[in-house]
Order: sequence, then structure tokens, then C-alpha cells
Amino acid sequence: MHRRINLGLILITPGFVFIFMFLIFPIFYALGLSFFNTNYLQVEGFAGFGNYIRILLREETANSIGRGLLMSIIAAGFTMFIGFWLAYWVNSRSGIMAMSLQLVGLVPWVMSMVVGALLWKWILAGDLGLLNHLFRTLGLPLVNAFGNKVSSMTSLIFVVSWRTIGYSMVMLLAGMKTVPQELIEAAMMDGAGILKQIFHVILPLIKTPLLVSGITVLMSNINNVTVPMVLTGGGPVNATNVVALELYRMGFVNSQYGMASALAALVIIINVFLIAGYMRVVKWHF
Repeated sequence: MHRRINLGLILITPGFVFIFMFLIFPIFYALGLSFFNTNYLQVEGFAGFGNYIRILLREETANSIGRGLLMSIIAAGFTMFIGFWLAYWVNSRSGIMAMSLQLVGLVPWVMSMVVGALLWKWILAGDLGLLNHLFRTLGLPLVNAFGNKVSSMTSLIFVVSWRTIGYSMVMLLAGMKTVPQELIEAAMMDGAGILKQIFHVILPLIKTPLLVSGITVLMSNINNVTVPMVLTGGGPVNATNVVALELYRMGFVNSQYGMASALAALVIIINVFLIAGYMRVVKWHF
């Protein structure tokens, strides 16, 4: 028995050391660093909550938090809505079409975010973009996806949602496969339409997939720095400078590691509140 326990400890030790070095230790190190004034990586003195106060009073940081929340919530809502209806359609069908949609839907999720963002940047680009080339061929008016604040944020929300819809669809489809068909048939015999079947039978029985996929999508959106950086670069005029991108710039461009660590702590708190709110909605509103 002792040999088995020792062997188990030996086998998990490398993984635990890896997780500690690259996940647990950096989190606590950054949390400690947020209470100090830093110049590059040189700790100059204890700041207390000074970094947090400066972060909250800094106008661009507050705006970036607002943009990040707006982008994350809208994109997550759009993702869950479209993902649910795609899952519902696939669940009611069979054959090559339904199977192909499941396979193709996961491609954006597993694809490199840099590759996906570059792909859409080339498609949505001004005169040389594929979308405007198609519109020009069809005689339709051209679009300027990155020409103003509204269109840039809309494009960002669309690309972020595109990346996560397939994941949401597959997760919700897995939940729908566990719903007993007898309950659906009983509801139909009682005269329940599609919407009543969804709200009174399907949704209450797939709360766990809804919860898991919703939390994953929310966290992915608000912590996503790659897509905003590659797609829009935060422009025009900081219109798409979301909190994750502001955090990156503060820490790795301006080398304000103390303030960046404080902002990272605030982002963690925002994540916790978003997750708690979503859990409450999923738990009580069905």
C-alpha cells in the first residue's frame, strides 16, 4: 500500500511542480507586486493600495474596463444564443450535414487566435479586403469595418463570438443528448410548442453545460488580448482598447509592473463577479 502511495506521489510531482512554477507562483507574485512601486523589474518601495487607487482614477484604464465588459458580455450572449440554436438544430437532425457542422464548428475554437484574427483582418480590410471585393462585384456599397469606433467594436465582438460559437454548440449539444426523448414527446402530447419545450424541458435539464460553457466563454472573452491586438490594435482612438489589451500595454510595453499587477488583480475580481452572476442566473431563472 505504501509503495503504491509513493509511486503515485512520484508520478504527480512533475505535474505539480510545473503547475506551481507557471501558474500558482506567478499569481501570488503578481499579487504581491501590486503593492509596490516598480521601475521595470526593480522594486523601489512599498505603495500599499496606491497602485489600485491610481488604476481606478486613471481615465483610460476605467474606460478599458468598461469596453472589456461590454465586449465580453455582448459576445458571450451572442455566442450562447447562436450556439444553442445550432446545437438544437444538430440535435434534431442526423446524417452528414449535422456531423459536418459539429466538426467545422470546432475549427475556430482550436485554431490559433493569431491566425483567426489575421484571417478576419484580411477579410474585413478596406479596399483590399475579401468582403469589400465581394460587395464590389455584386454592386453593393462597401463597408469600413475598422473606420470608426462603432464599426471597430462591432467587428471585434463578431470575431470574438465567431471563435467561441462552435465550442458553445458542442457543449450544449452534449447536454441535449442526455435529455430523455420521452419528456420531449410528453410535452408535445400536452400541446407544448417549440419554445415551451425549450424553456420548460430542455433548458432546465442542461444547466451544467450552460454553466460550464458560459463561464468558459466569459473568461475567454474578458481575458482575450490576442484578438484585439491583432485585429484592431486597440484603435481607432482607443475605441477597442479593452482591459486585457490595456493590461498588456501597461505591463509589457510601458513596464509599469506594479500598476499592471494591480490591474490584473482587478480583472480577477471582475471575472469572479461575472462568473457568480452567471451562475446565479443559470441556477434560478429556469
